[in-house]
Amino acid sequence: MQASIIPYQHIVRQLCKVAVDLQIAEQKRWSALCVILSILGTAFGIRFEPFQHARIWRFISDLPHFFEVSCRGGSKTQDFLIAAFILCEGEYTQCAWLAGNNPQLEEAIKKSKPLLLLFGAREGSSAKSHDPTIDFGNGSQITFNPMTATSGGRKNLIVLDEGGKITDKDKKDNYMFAVGMSMGTFVDLNEEVVLARLQGQVFQTPSGSRVRHCSTLAYDTPAEVYYKILEPLGLVFITTMDQVWWVKDKFGTDPTIKSMPDWFIQMEFFCKLMPRGTKIFKQDPVIVHGFDIKAAMSLYRDGQVLLGADWNPAWGHAFVAMFKHAGGYVVFDELRTLPPAPAIAFLLKYIKAFPGRVYLKFEKPTVINILDDILAAGISVQEYELFDGKTQTLKVTIYQGLVEHEKMKYADNVTIIISQHERYSLGEDGKIPRQEDHMLDCVSHLVDSELNTFEVSAPTGRWESI
Repeated sequence: MQASIIPYQHIVRQLCKVAVDLQIAEQKRWSALCVILSILGTAFGIRFEPFQHARIWRFISDLPHFFEVSCRGGSKTQDFLIAAFILCEGEYTQCAWLAGNNPQLEEAIKKSKPLLLLFGAREGSSAKSHDPTIDFGNGSQITFNPMTATSGGRKNLIVLDEGGKITDKDKKDNYMFAVGMSMGTFVDLNEEVVLARLQGQVFQTPSGSRVRHCSTLAYDTPAEVYYKILEPLGLVFITTMDQVWWVKDKFGTDPTIKSMPDWFIQMEFFCKLMPRGTKIFKQDPVIVHGFDIKAAMSLYRDGQVLLGADWNPAWGHAFVAMFKHAGGYVVFDELRTLPPAPAIAFLLKYIKAFPGRVYLKFEKPTVINILDDILAAGISVQEYELFDGKTQTLKVTIYQGLVEHEKMKYADNVTIIISQHERYSLGEDGKIPRQEDHMLDCVSHLVDSELNTFEVSAPTGRWESI
């Protein structure tokens, strides 16, 4: 494969110069881009769709500032990398590639590796921060960073990858400062001044500089900020699931995707900035009358009892018992207690009744302060979970989908959980405020089976194996 790519290096590098030269007629530039993508497609087994041609063309244009919104799995990172390589090879470019988190940065670096040979580039690291780089023969460079190095030397290409994944305040601020690297640095300005200049930034970006955002949408993130600034100016370009055949095919067949709540599907696949509303559960819970756990465990050989525990300093300890089988979940028992004895009795009741078919998952052990008594009683806890804000957001999203699709049901005796279910709500900032919901948190601990990976990736053929 490598030997078959080498003969194309020279022509690709020459075509890059044509594709980005604004003094050349647009049709010739477009034709050069099409040939580059044809070579890439042949080499790596990729079929580039019309929306990808348009996206890459837009990226290498002289448009100073825009936001590419794309559905989950819509190939935006791959396409932006290809476009960045074309720019770096076609003209002298200093690029800061800033990702919303470390996994996203690692994904970008991974996807850049197959392009190195075809473009005659090489991997390196920056002199000061030792960030990973891609170095080109003409002195161009792409520097990869997880949204921490966002001031300093001027960059004429800034790629902000997945701003919708950023919820940490420091990284939100860094995202704002990063845009200023096209003009120098915002490091000497306070936050109010930076925000005041964001709207004008679109027009102030110097000639020859480019700022490119790409992300799915999410509230309370930099993606929301720039979407609202750039959309009225016609500088937001949207690719929904309906335009991406491989995502649409996956969406139509993957039951895990379909189990997600409607707001998540609308935002992640149809690129709508959806309000999450004040009430988390939009419908009444499905109640099962006269549920019998012994009968259920006998009837469903794949059935399992899940025992979850959570602790809250205001309301004490909470425990739930949940029946799980292929058809979904039934929450059938609950306990709220401060002393350890009732908790031990609650857990042993199911461990002894269904040996080998019970799974315990608790909140992080340093928080469950009766854990020593439970362990001393000979009870083994299989898993612990740090229930921080990000974990809670993820779990509640899964929980919402289960309830919406009636895969989470409740026995009529779990009255505390049902009452909390009805009151569970978001604050005005879209976050879950402190409220009496830790019975529901117990349930959230136990929905891991719905967290199977459902990332939708473009059909890249041999792309990952080169």
